[in-house]
Amino acid sequence: NTDSFTLSGGTLSGAIDGGLTGANTLTAGNVANTWTINGANAGTVTGITGGFTNIANLNGGTGTDSFTLSGGTLSGAINGGIGSNSLTGDNVANTWTITGVDTGSVNGIGGGFTNIANLIGGNSNDDFMLAGGSLSGSVDGGAGGTNSLTASDVTNTWTVTGADAGTVTGISGGFANIGTLVGGSLNDSFTFSPGGILSGPI
Repeated sequence: NTDSFTLSGGTLSGAIDGGLTGANTLTAGNVANTWTINGANAGTVTGITGGFTNIANLNGGTGTDSFTLSGGTLSGAINGGIGSNSLTGDNVANTWTITGVDTGSVNGIGGGFTNIANLIGGNSNDDFMLAGGSLSGSVDGGAGGTNSLTASDVTNTWTVTGADAGTVTGISGGFANIGTLVGGSLNDSFTFSPGGILSGPI
């Protein structure tokens, strides 16, 4: 059966095991939470000392939730909840696809993510693609790797403001550590501010 666990002002000195059957869910408390996914449907979160196993779906609270893939995967989805939430990809080659408002998919999360404003790559190649979606936060390609950003098929305005950093239509907080920029199918305007430089092509 499916089990749903919710932290509502409480904590555990032990662990949560969702059991071997069902698409189980864990909802964190309404505090600033740090999630680390370090196994198959397994990891750690603020308030549960011994971590969790056999949990496919993770839900953030009303505070800021930071999710990190660290050698683990989820068969389900991540819902960041309310707050300026972030998701950090694993240290592998990742493809990120933003399909809705703060919504999309990435390697290692079978059901994708929602309510995630800020995306952060690992130390390998990260390719970010706006596919009809947008972010209220930012994209950080992460240290290391050859990272790219592909804009949506709309009229886009790009401004490169620093080393592999800048702004583009659809990402409110701009981008950093992105060496390669790819336009959409309509008109794309690229401007370099003083100090703006790219390590890759356009």
